Amino acid sequence: MGCSMYRTSWMLGSSSLGRWGRSVAPLAVLLALAAAASLPGQAQVENTHEGAIAVLGPDSGGPAYEFAAQVLAQALGGIHVPVMTRGVPVPTPPHPGIVFLLPQTVDGDRLSALRRFRDDGGRIVTFGVQDEAISEMLGLTCRMESDPLPQPLRVVVEERHLPGAGEGLDQYVDRIASVSGADGEAVAWYGEAGGAVAGWLADDWAAFGWVPTPGDSEGLQRLLGALVARFDEEAALLSFQAMLDEFAVMGGFSGLGVVQAYVDRQGTDTQKRLLDAALGLRQEALAASEEGSAAAMMAASVRAEGLLRQALYGLMPPAIGEMRAVFAAPPSPGGAEEFVADLVAGGINAVFLYVGDAGTAAYRSDLLQSPAEGDPLAEVIAAAARRSEVLDIFAWHCAFQAPTAPEEVRKAYEDEGRLVRAGDGTTLPWLCPSVPANIAHEQAILTELLGRYPVRGVLLDFMRLPSQGYCYCDSCRDGFLTAESVPESDWPPISAARAADFTRYRQKTISRALTQLATDARAARPGTVVGATLFPSHRNAVAQDVDAWVGSGALDLLVPLYYGDPVAELRAALSQLLLRIDGRVLVVPARRPMPEREAPMDPLDVLRELEELRQSRVDGVALYAYDRGRGAELIEALGLGAFSAPSEPPYSVALDVALPPRPFPQAELQGYPPAEPLSLSVSSRVPGSGSLRISAVSMDGPQQTEVGTVSLVDGAGTAEISLVPGAWRLTLEGRLDAGGETIAIRRNGPALRVMSQREYEQARDSQARAETLDIALLSPGRGTAPLADEMRLIYGRQARVEFISTLTLDTLRQWDILVISDPLDLNLFTDQTMETLRGWAESGGRVLVLHNAVGHAGMPRVFLELADAFADDRVRTREIRLTDARHPAASYIDLPPTIELSNEDHVLVRPNRLDIALLEPAEGSEPERALAVAAPYGRGRVILCGLRLGQTSSGEDARMTRDESLLLEGMLSWLAEGVVASVSAPAAQDEGMLPDADPDQGQSGGPDPEGGAVGLSDGPAGAEGSATGG
Repeated sequence: MGCSMYRTSWMLGSSSLGRWGRSVAPLAVLLALAAAASLPGQAQVENTHEGAIAVLGPDSGGPAYEFAAQVLAQALGGIHVPVMTRGVPVPTPPHPGIVFLLPQTVDGDRLSALRRFRDDGGRIVTFGVQDEAISEMLGLTCRMESDPLPQPLRVVVEERHLPGAGEGLDQYVDRIASVSGADGEAVAWYGEAGGAVAGWLADDWAAFGWVPTPGDSEGLQRLLGALVARFDEEAALLSFQAMLDEFAVMGGFSGLGVVQAYVDRQGTDTQKRLLDAALGLRQEALAASEEGSAAAMMAASVRAEGLLRQALYGLMPPAIGEMRAVFAAPPSPGGAEEFVADLVAGGINAVFLYVGDAGTAAYRSDLLQSPAEGDPLAEVIAAAARRSEVLDIFAWHCAFQAPTAPEEVRKAYEDEGRLVRAGDGTTLPWLCPSVPANIAHEQAILTELLGRYPVRGVLLDFMRLPSQGYCYCDSCRDGFLTAESVPESDWPPISAARAADFTRYRQKTISRALTQLATDARAARPGTVVGATLFPSHRNAVAQDVDAWVGSGALDLLVPLYYGDPVAELRAALSQLLLRIDGRVLVVPARRPMPEREAPMDPLDVLRELEELRQSRVDGVALYAYDRGRGAELIEALGLGAFSAPSEPPYSVALDVALPPRPFPQAELQGYPPAEPLSLSVSSRVPGSGSLRISAVSMDGPQQTEVGTVSLVDGAGTAEISLVPGAWRLTLEGRLDAGGETIAIRRNGPALRVMSQREYEQARDSQARAETLDIALLSPGRGTAPLADEMRLIYGRQARVEFISTLTLDTLRQWDILVISDPLDLNLFTDQTMETLRGWAESGGRVLVLHNAVGHAGMPRVFLELADAFADDRVRTREIRLTDARHPAASYIDLPPTIELSNEDHVLVRPNRLDIALLEPAEGSEPERALAVAAPYGRGRVILCGLRLGQTSSGEDARMTRDESLLLEGMLSWLAEGVVASVSAPAAQDEGMLPDADPDQGQSGGPDPEGGAVGLSDGPAGAEGSATGG
């Protein structure tokens, strides 16, 4: 459990005090409060504040505090706010609510929020908080008698005032009050639950040599019983993790009390026997120590630790319906039986067995260099088929990798231009996926492999490029220029706009190759499960577009590689990934407990990671990379507990679950409305009838609830469910009768979010904004007021036109178009601001830059990729014209050949390409200078226009003429094309001049993976990078 419970006979004294003391007493009070909230006949804590209870923190005390915070939040019907969340939820009256404040550092922002919360009538309960600012804010503390929700309350607990021998809780509290300056008003949780608190505290402090007072054990037993009754299996898993964490903090036998409490609660007879044996050996060790026999003491301690570990391994309960995979190299000839037996004993149900790359094969092949003797793949498949347990074999294929090909073959590949090439001409032994011959080679490999061997599936590794610096081969150049309609003068694509286009081309190339190979795999062996590895953090760098992969239907299985990331930090990333893919593919993250050149992870640490992943609601885990000599202890540990019960892999369940469309598809926050039932469509690929229970598992905590049932008739059915706000993943469980056979089903369904009322209103407003045009004008600036008036006249209610004064990314994201006209505050344009502005435009923003803002009068030249500006590039004219009627933006400007302006002071720009020039003086000018240029910029668009619109020649505000208004409307309409449906392109438009960006793809940028050597030893997807220099 997540608490410190000990018996004095287990302890050597107070040796652990320095490592643990600070958090003991506050933690005990916390858990006592949580338990008292659910004790039958005890003081009941009723949440009458409509969910406005929050538990804030902690930032100290370790994992046990974190567990206590979650327990307290659940017991009180509230929410747990981790300390990383800045600010305190401040519910609005008439229900201000209660905040339980755990030990933490309170910054100025949070303290101000707490004061506002208190002033609005909120109540604050603190535990072990020593911050003087909080003490001053809370004022005098008060005693809690019968009211379970008192006025501001403080628990005074300081580690330097531990109880004395034989001192009971009452005396201890009185003593704390006398030394703490609390005017005699020390606080504890009294009333009917007082005895329970006394029992818990007594047992907690027994670790430090304090003898509990008589009667305390009864209160402790009541608390244990209450916790067992209160929390279900999910909470048991949570407490298992906390137990492991606390055991690790306490170290060795100092943590035996924690283990004993957990074993007493839900351990098996085997675990109890193991623990008793470990305790007996511990007594032998103590006796040997007293006799001065160090060797005997060490021997007994080592044997005791081994037994204790076995007990701990078996305490983690198994989960069903999950994929339990390992990456593995083929066993040595004759070793297949032992290889399979070891994995089956460990509860593994799938193995990603390395079968080779584009150069060699670990099986008998007519296309590639094969093993000198035997057929490892066939031997493993046969050994697995002889077992009654499920062990599915996946062919782990490193696509497009050629480092193992014979030297003459690699040389031929290079001569034929089939290898990936960096900008400096350097090549890697990696076949470029844009070359048709390379695709055909991979297709032939998969067709042969799957045609000969009855594997369950194929895992395509290395479906990517080495890094951002690849590939610039002739095939990529020709494909990019053709597919994106790019002139040869723009190769290589070094400008920001072209680089973003090239990133999208690279992603499309990989996605196209993946779809082709997946199609061929299923054609070669129908029913093949197709999976691929994913670099989650390097979408642009290595050209993996997971949205396109999932949307194409090419994949059944996604294996994101999370090797170096702390597992506790993956929860949010995995939740986001699950919500994005809507259950369309299985997600089985890969972890690396057995690195090649380092010691394997401690199995207890692996169990802790596995528990975190299970709480993320993924479909299983893949462990890299199994080695019988180095991974035996880990596989044994998994088989004793976490993987001890058989689990049918989720891809074996032929069940599809579809959700209704989200109501606000264009809103930034996606989800479903609160308090409205959701209609599910469930279909089985195996016709049959049956009933399935539908449960919803929280993606934010241990909560799980049954929400309905669905009846399937002839393999199809519908159901309506209702969920409270939050992020959930659905699970379906039951039986299906199909053709006289009963099929047991347990399957994860899609992930979804149900919005709160506030989130729903925000999404509705966001959707409404998405259906209109949002235009921001940078202020202060000359001519901005007349420009704003004119835009409002042009668009009416179809546009929102407002002024902004900052250029932060958070601000820019709220707008579709930004207009900059002669800004008066040049200090706004720092290097960081300009980089932010360029990045926003690259990712889809639209920018109209007017008059001096293009780069004159001290203004920086923000978009140098499009045009430059020089001080003497000015012109005095009142008549202008279109430079080229074929320019895509020209079709939006409905004006006569010559346009008359109200003033004559304008500036010129020097376009980097003549074809992007839009406007010029009517009498003409030098070809390399123009009054305006317009061009795509990544996913966005930019117009640099030197006209002085909305001003007189002296810079005073002036109303715009009709021609100027039409010109402004035309430029805005071209910028707005594709942003909202209400501002659409004209029917007739020349698409041949300028390529437009694909609005569904991401922007360029992103870190490169680490370098490393290609090959089996570097793991799935070259997790340590790709080839040298990648």
